[in-house]
Amino acid sequence: MEGYSIEQEQDKEKNKVIALYIDDSKEIIRLLKHIWGDNQNVDFIECYSVEDALKAIENKNPNIVFIDNSLSGSDTNEGLEIADRIKGKGIKIYSTTDNDSVALEYEKRGIEKVDKTDTHRIKSIVAEWLAKNQSQEEKSKD
Repeated sequence: MEGYSIEQEQDKEKNKVIALYIDDSKEIIRLLKHIWGDNQNVDFIECYSVEDALKAIENKNPNIVFIDNSLSGSDTNEGLEIADRIKGKGIKIYSTTDNDSVALEYEKRGIEKVDKTDTHRIKSIVAEWLAKNQSQEEKSKD
């Protein structure tokens, strides 16, 4: 293909956010997938279990993770366990738990809570990350 280069492909990837959403509710994830539509700048990855989440984190290197706390339908702290495992890896983590006492545990870890149905806030988080990343890329070119 004429005019194609590896550098162009790498530049496209730099201007993309990989957002991982971990929740056992398929309805919530379906709603969020709908708001992204065919946005070429967002690679939206859905996970419904701890195992899927850990594999995706390892293989996809997400920039942002939105994580519910209870992934097996019971009152467990699976989300906190995942957050503790990935904290410090340069991934921005947001809690989407509905449980206020668990939200406090996330807050103690410096993890912001986001309402999982607030699609406008979630979109703005991703847009902010993209803008910040693009700004840093432009500065590094100067």
